[in-house]
Amino acid sequence: MFKKLKDKLNEAVRGDNNHEQTLQNMGFSAEEARQALQATNDDVERAAELLLASSSTGVHHSAAAPTVSQELDADEQMQRVMEESRQTEENRRTRTAKEASTHRTAAMVHAGEAAARRFGQNNTKTRANKKQPVTIDLTKNGNKKKAPHSSGNPKSAPSSRSSSGDLSAHHPNIKVPAKLQDKSKEEQVLRCTDRLKAYPAAVDTLHKALVALRNDPANDRYRKVDKSTAGYKRSLADAPGAEGLLLAMNFYARPGTQHLIMERHSVDPALLYLGISALEGAKQTQEYKEEKRKSQFAKDIKAIQLSA
Repeated sequence: MFKKLKDKLNEAVRGDNNHEQTLQNMGFSAEEARQALQATNDDVERAAELLLASSSTGVHHSAAAPTVSQELDADEQMQRVMEESRQTEENRRTRTAKEASTHRTAAMVHAGEAAARRFGQNNTKTRANKKQPVTIDLTKNGNKKKAPHSSGNPKSAPSSRSSSGDLSAHHPNIKVPAKLQDKSKEEQVLRCTDRLKAYPAAVDTLHKALVALRNDPANDRYRKVDKSTAGYKRSLADAPGAEGLLLAMNFYARPGTQHLIMERHSVDPALLYLGISALEGAKQTQEYKEEKRKSQFAKDIKAIQLSA
């Protein structure tokens, strides 16, 4: 059969030089003839053999190829959609976490700024009051005279130690400033932390202690401060405002001991938040950073001397 087809092919070639037309005359379509000639480098005999072999095996490449391509395109599209969905979900979670962190940070900053503004207003009022001269009616006809300054004479000391009630009764025009413990808890906290700015060791120690207390208020260890320990004496004993801050946090001095105690029911989360925020604000001041740098420098020098 192949010999007859070959003979027929040779006759067609001799009668017509158009190879594609020759293959069409043999019963193949124009597309099949064109593809076969391209695959055999325009060799009509090999192209005919290729087409005959394909026909005998029942393979139809032109019909199968689009199906495989469509299946590959569908798989790639599905994978691309799944990858985009996964990336979108990851971006959403990251954005949500960042927004939550931003909101918490903004709330802490706003609370600290509000407390600082109130503290600044109180300081401004206090300074304004100090600048005004105090006048006392010392004469019968009502002429005002400035109150004399203390001369430092020991004999005049008892009058300076008079109670505020007696002073107000005898001299009603004199305003005696309130004691720190008589002020609001918020002002006590802000005043004490403001005094601690130049004592980085005290700021760091108190911040660590208050954070631990906030995270585990039921732990008795965090609600008890022993002033007789070396750590307290090294970091807090000489720092002005350190003990005052602890008292403002609702600690109290246990009589007959060196302990500052806070009862479980006295733990105030809002007060702890204010104290921690105020200490974090103190860490951002120039005084804290400068003293911290000096302290670290001294430690480095000591380490070098010990290693020499």
